[in-house]
Amino acid sequence: MAYYITKPFSLNPSTTLYFVGEDNAKVARFSDDPEGKVTFSTEAEANAKIANPDGTNGAFTSAVVVSE
Repeated sequence: MAYYITKPFSLNPSTTLYFVGEDNAKVARFSDDPEGKVTFSTEAEANAKIANPDGTNGAFTSAVVVSE
């Protein structure tokens, strides 16, 4: 089973955004197109990506892990 990360679009919460990777500066990128979403092989791996223990991972605020 594959897992992926979604979050609501802040300007239109009815729109779902999908985590599609990071740019060269390690900034998370999200898209409303599910085709490019990054999948993780375990739920733990996806949860580790959205973890924010020190408050510096704000791009994943409101993000949740979903299974396919």
